[in-house]
Amino acid sequence: MSYEKIKHDLSRVLSDNDTVGFLVSGGFDSALLLYICCMIKDQQGLSTRFEIFTVPRYDDSRRHAQRVVDFVSLRHGIDLPIFIVGDPSLHHSQQVMSGIAPSLERSQCVLLADTSNPESLPDGPVRIRSDHPAIIQPFFDFTKKDTVALAIELGIVDYVAMVSHTCTESVELRCFQCWQCRERAWGFSQNNYIDPGKM
Repeated sequence: MSYEKIKHDLSRVLSDNDTVGFLVSGGFDSALLLYICCMIKDQQGLSTRFEIFTVPRYDDSRRHAQRVVDFVSLRHGIDLPIFIVGDPSLHHSQQVMSGIAPSLERSQCVLLADTSNPESLPDGPVRIRSDHPAIIQPFFDFTKKDTVALAIELGIVDYVAMVSHTCTESVELRCFQCWQCRERAWGFSQNNYIDPGKM
């Protein structure tokens, strides 16, 4: 995955829609996607309005999403309020999707930052490519190895790593045992890069 390809695809999304929604979990990939879109918006002088949504899951994703949004807002000089959507009481495989419909009520399209599971890490969460035309998953053909590489290419990997929260078993520091923690560790190791983040 190269920035130029991602930039081309995302530029089209941002220029074709007046309002773009982002489902932000507080994780590495959603933080990276939001940051990149703000970069593109600034570079191209676009007037696209961004709406931020999060599902308040048991890993305190509301607080972690707020930290990510505060970081991006400060770096780009914009105000990005967060809207709480979805049903955290559902099975974890359904929580994110429960936030899609209310997000689309406020936005013309919604961007999700989910990636594909690495083949070398079995038993990961079920990640499905949506066939809904307003649900856009620009990272879906890539793995965490690729998103970490993209953040390195852009020179923002340390920032994104330090503000993002990965663990699904802890509300604070990573457990390093859950699948999501292992996926993140794999992504950094594949790039021979030491992850400076603790969450």
